[in-house]
Amino acid sequence: MIAGGKAVVLWAGYLAILWAAEWAFGVPDVETVALLGAASLLCAATGAWTWWRGRRGVAPEGDADARLEPDLSAATAWTAVALATLMLSLVFGPWLAFTGAGMLALGVGGLVRERRAMRATRRREPSA
Repeated sequence: MIAGGKAVVLWAGYLAILWAAEWAFGVPDVETVALLGAASLLCAATGAWTWWRGRRGVAPEGDADARLEPDLSAATAWTAVALATLMLSLVFGPWLAFTGAGMLALGVGGLVRERRAMRATRRREPSA
């Protein structure tokens, strides 16, 4: 439950970045900017609620007890969104390519960090 909240909050942050870019570059449609901003706020609220509910240890419907679930890889999702942003830059221009390249660098760095953490954890675990 906690991991799902993190993913939705991350998506809300991405929508907020897109909203800021549209607002900064003066998109002519006021409705577009308003809808993207509202989507970002609603995603942030949903993600925060899910994250908070997961921290409380509320069990899903039908389960008698709460249990820990493995976390999602935020770096993997971020890298996928960065690659999609790079593909969209072919249509929308170089400013989006620079944004996507920066996002890709952050995502790859996160994947490397996760890989190193997995190796360190495996070394510390005793053999069965």
